[in-house]
Amino acid sequence: MTTTAFDIEAKLTQNFQPSSTKQIKYETKSLSNGTKAISRNAWTESVSFSIAVNSGSKYETAKEKGAAHLLAAAGFSGTQSRSGLRLLRDIENAGFIVDVNADREQIVYTIKGLPDAADAALETLAEAVFSPPIRDYIINERKPTAALQIERNRRCPFQSISRLIYEAAYGEASSLGSSPYALNLDDLSAADVLAFRQRNFTAPNVTIIANGVSVDTLDKVTSAIPAGDVAKFEQVNYVGGVVRNRVDAGGRLHTAVAFPAANGQNGKAFVVLDAVLKSKLTANSTSAYVNSFLSSNSAGGLLGVYVASSSAADTEKAITFAFNELKNIAGGSGDYTNAKNAKTFENLSALEKDSTSILLAASKEGLTPLEYADLRSVSNDDVKKAAASLLQSKPSYAAFGDTFGLLSYDGVNKLLK
Repeated sequence: MTTTAFDIEAKLTQNFQPSSTKQIKYETKSLSNGTKAISRNAWTESVSFSIAVNSGSKYETAKEKGAAHLLAAAGFSGTQSRSGLRLLRDIENAGFIVDVNADREQIVYTIKGLPDAADAALETLAEAVFSPPIRDYIINERKPTAALQIERNRRCPFQSISRLIYEAAYGEASSLGSSPYALNLDDLSAADVLAFRQRNFTAPNVTIIANGVSVDTLDKVTSAIPAGDVAKFEQVNYVGGVVRNRVDAGGRLHTAVAFPAANGQNGKAFVVLDAVLKSKLTANSTSAYVNSFLSSNSAGGLLGVYVASSSAADTEKAITFAFNELKNIAGGSGDYTNAKNAKTFENLSALEKDSTSILLAASKEGLTPLEYADLRSVSNDDVKKAAASLLQSKPSYAAFGDTFGLLSYDGVNKLLK
């Protein structure tokens, strides 16, 4: 076999530049109507847009309970100029992917597509959100879908314990402590849902997030967003307490203990603490599943421990183990560089892939995207202080399943000493 070497210079007709060398710009702007706009302006293989509306369940009145969830279920069900079928066919033909979700804080509508269809994607999203059909029957038609989502969430143990721990932390009747779901969807009128949407889907309550385009691109939809007032909700504080629900959970016992956490710049130490706890809790030797969780909200947030077991005894052992690890962090001299570096890498990787969720989270906490993602400024002492603050706080305690013989609230407090 003969090998012949060639030395030929290829002449390229245009300049090529690796995408990784192109400057990434994180841009924030207040649009002319008061809407907040955020963008990661960089080359990307796909573009994405999200419209987040401050219209989560905490903004609902008593008779509107479940409106945010039902509106999310009715997302992309048509517009004033296109039927639901026509809209979804147009979305499919354009190769777009859409999604809607709602929580206590916001309803978030998202669309993704190819860069050459960015303008069409943004216009479609704005039309779906701000020019929805106003007919009652369309809202009522989505109630079975919403009911299925509620049932699916109720069947998820962690979703169920999350609702209970929020109730224990903020109070059953508060804007954050009450369930985001309607007790009975049949009692929720379409008129009340439409009134809720009209009141909250206004420019001061909207944040538009983009990945792959300039923030100036978002000016194009300004005229589509109605003017209005800032959405109002009941301000709440962390109170702590206990909620126990003795039900048949298939022989399993699901328990959570949580404490108040900070958000924003002060909350970064709690993010690292959560990562450290997750690593340490894998050494749990009991038969119970145990893990930490961190949930941010307008009142700060919750950091806690979730336990799933088959007995009250195993649950108590797992909670004791978790509390001891927390005490070791608060009183020890550990080095948490690996944990904060790993979490920073995870966040920065997410910014590279699809940044809209991190851009939104950073905005809600008053941080720039890089401030939110980069945790390397958190010191070991910051993590210790965060752990100590949890141990000094009044706990929130929630459980469902066969709770007979389960550790009492007083017992939880004694374990913290």
